[in-house]
Amino acid sequence: MRLQMEYEEVTEVLRTYTEALERAARAEAALHEEQRRNDRLSEEIRGLNQRIDGITRQVNSNENPAMRDHLWKVLTRVCGALARNEKILAIKLVREYTACGLKEAKDLVEGTTDRVSGF
Repeated sequence: MRLQMEYEEVTEVLRTYTEALERAARAEAALHEEQRRNDRLSEEIRGLNQRIDGITRQVNSNENPAMRDHLWKVLTRVCGALARNEKILAIKLVREYTACGLKEAKDLVEGTTDRVSGF
């Protein structure tokens, strides 16, 4: 009888240990997936920063300070709208300040937000 109780205790400890190992393995897999997702997002952010740096160089190289200030204002408003997930406003702003048609502006805004939100 005592041997049977010890056997059941050992069996219970092994079952608990196995469950803990399985939970740890699932947590580790989730952690690795999250790290891959963060790496992809970081790469996308680096690409966007490079694009912004290119725009910044173009704006800063402009000899007309009023135009430079205007372009910064537009860029700030569009980025703010995208940050608030206001795609329609962002599309309106792109159309207002560029020669883009509706489809062109929509594709530009949705292409940018889809790349970022896909992570």
